Amino acid sequence: MEVTLSEDGVLIFDHLDPFLAEILRQIPQAADPEGDERALHRLLPTPTHADGEEEFIDDWNEFVRPELKQLFGDAMDDVVEDLSRIEYNEERTIARLTIDPDHAESWLNATNQARVVLCERHRFTEKELESDLALSFESRRDLALVQMNFYAMIQEIVLRWTMGELPDDDEAL
Repeated sequence: MEVTLSEDGVLIFDHLDPFLAEILRQIPQAADPEGDERALHRLLPTPTHADGEEEFIDDWNEFVRPELKQLFGDAMDDVVEDLSRIEYNEERTIARLTIDPDHAESWLNATNQARVVLCERHRFTEKELESDLALSFESRRDLALVQMNFYAMIQEIVLRWTMGELPDDDEAL
């Protein structure tokens, strides 16, 4: 995989393996916390559980939670738009993804959502998340860890992009 910037500042993931392209296409599903209360609570936590704070919690649930859900949804819409433009070579052995500069924050948001939900859904421990062990594909859980690590790499690249730390034009990362 090569990461470059176009002259107009578009982030390009070129020579992307189709397997990795498919992992990217799974971001919306991976980020969906429905059916998992722990994941939903991690994405939309209640800021307090103290007695006597019921009015604050009610206001939070009425005003803040819906706005957070809207922000998450808007970010995911941007990511889905970019993902819909993944191009493949004729043999479908190489993919190319371009990310609009206006979508950088959305990519950070969506990949973070996906990582949080995958972590909660599969109950990964800190030790597993920090492990340098070779990754395997023996179970759905193993694949989820691969997804999380790949999304973390995407986050790092996007963050470096937003900070102006990626090479210009034809210099590959």
